Amino acid sequence: MTSRSRNILVGSVVLVAILSLGWMILKFSGSSVAALISKGETIQITTERADGVSDGSAVYYLGVPVGQATGVKLLPDNSGVVIDALISADKTVPANVIGRIKAASSLSMSAGIFLETVGPPSDKRLAAGAQIKAINQNTGLIPPEFTDLARSIREQQLIAHVDETVIEMRNQLRNAGVAIDSFNKIVGDPKVREDLSAAIASIRTTSENLQKFTAKLETLSGETSQTLSQVRTTLSDGGKRVDELTTQVGSRLTQVGELLDKFNAIATRIDKGEGTAGALVNDPRLYESLVDTSKTLNLTIADLRRLVEQWEQEGFTLKLK
Repeated sequence: MTSRSRNILVGSVVLVAILSLGWMILKFSGSSVAALISKGETIQITTERADGVSDGSAVYYLGVPVGQATGVKLLPDNSGVVIDALISADKTVPANVIGRIKAASSLSMSAGIFLETVGPPSDKRLAAGAQIKAINQNTGLIPPEFTDLARSIREQQLIAHVDETVIEMRNQLRNAGVAIDSFNKIVGDPKVREDLSAAIASIRTTSENLQKFTAKLETLSGETSQTLSQVRTTLSDGGKRVDELTTQVGSRLTQVGELLDKFNAIATRIDKGEGTAGALVNDPRLYESLVDTSKTLNLTIADLRRLVEQWEQEGFTLKLK
């Protein structure tokens, strides 16, 4: 036998040994500790499926092996699976636990039963004959999260919606391309470019004229402010004169009122025949003088009344030079 043949034979033997060792690891990894457990408390675990669970599959609590599966069987109505498990007597497992069936490793098809508490761990220990529920999460090499995501995508028809969105975006892009081509045709027309240049020039001219008009408007605004200031000063002076005239008219009316009061008092005394006035009533000269005075007063009062009524109806007009 040549050295080459001998090396091939040795390599083949080593390869077969490695493959056998790997198969044994995959076969018995789930129950490597099971053989060491012989005493404990028997419980029942119910689940919808028991993929990868068999006699000897390990039972874990917080990642620590606490027992093994001793039997796997279907329910009488074939609606689920019952797993008989043996919990080691020296392991304390809380009573408020549920089970999750997961793959023992990424390369193994066998599964283990992992116990988890619902809420804080209970002070009570998992008793013999207890029945707990388990959820099967051993769906193969693909994690259940990806399976749930794929199911959700399929149920919500997200792929169809994405296809519709892509088609709509393609149509919109096509329309945008047509619009851009139309714009290029319009802009590329020499006549249109000339019209645009003329319009821009017109806009520039209009802007310059507007700036000039704005400057003139500012100048006019300043002059208007000065004029209004002068008018305001004139009106203020006129108002003072009107106030003075009104005061004088009021004084004159007051004097006329006092004079009328005196005449009324004199007339009353004359009617009663008191004093020398009663004796002078029959004097023609005195009577004529009183008549003349009364006429003059009546004319004065009539003029004042007419002036006041004219002011009330037409307003007071002040002529400024």
